[in-house]
Amino acid sequence: MKERWRFSLIAELETAFHTLGPGRTLPLIDRALQVDVQGNPMIPASSVRGRIRAHLERLLRATKQPVCCPPRPDRMCPHAGVVTDVEDPYCLACHIFGSPWRDSAVFFQDLHLVDAARGSETVLAQRVGVGINRWLGSAQEQRLYFTET
Repeated sequence: MKERWRFSLIAELETAFHTLGPGRTLPLIDRALQVDVQGNPMIPASSVRGRIRAHLERLLRATKQPVCCPPRPDRMCPHAGVVTDVEDPYCLACHIFGSPWRDSAVFFQDLHLVDAARGSETVLAQRVGVGINRWLGSAQEQRLYFTET
C-alpha cells in the first residue's frame, strides 16, 4: 500500500493579488479577479500546481536530470524522448504531476481566503494600468486598462 501525505499551505498576503478569472466580466474592468462561488477572491489549484511543477522542472534542469518541456503534448513525456529507459519513459516531473498520457500522483485544492471564510468583509479594488512600449520604455497610446485586485 502506498503511503499518503497531506500538506497544508497557508499564505499570508502582504499586498493585493490578482489571479485572472475565466469568463467573468465586469463593466469597465478589463482583467477581473478569480472568485469562488461566494464571490470571494481565490487562487485556483491549477495556478499553485503549475507554479510548483515549474520550480521542480527548473531544479531538475539545474541538476542535469532529464525533464520534458510542457505544456505542448508533443514536447512532453513519453514523446519528448528525454528519458531513454524503455521501461519507464517519463521524467520525474511527469511521474509526480502527470502528462497527457499519465495520471497525476498529486492533487491540489483551491486556496481560499481564511478571513473570507470567517465572514469578514473582503475588499476588492480596481487598479489602473498603462501599457508600456518595451523598446521605447514609454507609455503606449490607447493602452489604458483596469485590473481588479
